[in-house]
Amino acid sequence: MRPQYVNGFSIAKNENVSEVIICFKQAYVDGKGNANEEDITSVVLSTGGAMELQKALNQIIGDTYDI
Repeated sequence: MRPQYVNGFSIAKNENVSEVIICFKQAYVDGKGNANEEDITSVVLSTGGAMELQKALNQIIGDTYDI
């Protein structure tokens, strides 16, 4: 049986909104049917850095992209 993978991420901010944390994860089921989840990496950005990332994503994807 071939494992099935899912890549995902979560975004959080600290209490005083001075930092934004983006965590990238991978989840998969192994050949025995066991669910596994691994943290790949985390990125910590200042609020300004996160806003610049948002602008860059809007330029690439378009700010009218519906999720």
